[in-house]
Amino acid sequence: QAEDGIRDAQESRGLGDVYKRQGQGSSAKFFIAVKKQDGTKYAVKVFDKAEILKQREKISERILNEINIMKSFSHYNICQLYEVHETSSNIVMVMEYLPKTDI
Repeated sequence: QAEDGIRDAQESRGLGDVYKRQGQGSSAKFFIAVKKQDGTKYAVKVFDKAEILKQREKISERILNEINIMKSFSHYNICQLYEVHETSSNIVMVMEYLPKTDI
């Protein structure tokens, strides 16, 4: 199901077809995407809406807070959020790729 949201990010940011899954948290899966034109890497965080609904309101509030906070900051010590996509089954965050860090 993560593919739905990733397709939106591919079209919007011109990302390549190869995604390397980096891990999975309690509510999201993490991928690395590469921009076709220049090889820029991006971190892609995919939330499964079905999982979010299972965990009740707290998790959806936490995700909205995370998105709002990341949108409001622009600082070299904070991972930059570039865009958010929502599909019927996923919420996808496309962020700055920072090697050897937790997303």
